[in-house]
Amino acid sequence: MIRKLSFIMLLFCFLGYSQEKEPTHNSHFGFAFSPGVIQQRNTFLEANLFMGCITTEPHPKTPIIGVSGFRIGLESDLHRTIAPKIGYEYAILGLDLKLTAANYFQDKNSEFRIIPEIGLSIGGWASLTYGYGIPLNDGNLTDIGYHRVGLSFNLNKSLHKAVFSSIESK
Repeated sequence: MIRKLSFIMLLFCFLGYSQEKEPTHNSHFGFAFSPGVIQQRNTFLEANLFMGCITTEPHPKTPIIGVSGFRIGLESDLHRTIAPKIGYEYAILGLDLKLTAANYFQDKNSEFRIIPEIGLSIGGWASLTYGYGIPLNDGNLTDIGYHRVGLSFNLNKSLHKAVFSSIESK
């Protein structure tokens, strides 16, 4: 299982950092590999593929850098629990909002959760969020809390360049 997760993470990393066309305006469709770590009673690692609008060139009237789009991936404690998930992320300027649907599998038990998250973001490139997993069924899962704190990154060349050039210019 670890080999499969490693292969998937490398594939997503290649997709996220692959060469993109330079945007001709301030927003463009793009991909990003989105790894992260989540603390919800136990520590979970996550790997996602972000697909959506990446804003990298601030417009003079609205100096916004960030992302908005869909995320698909999984999270796991690399021991007993794995959770495929799909969600939406809106991270502009210093705010990050996420809404995720995840199905946790642990041994022979399963639990479906809706997870709203809110937090701080650095232009959509890095985010620190707090969320609460709302279970829609009783899966009798152990070692998974309802409250969660997550740190995630959207690894994309043009987003990275835009965020750090805007920080350096200040």
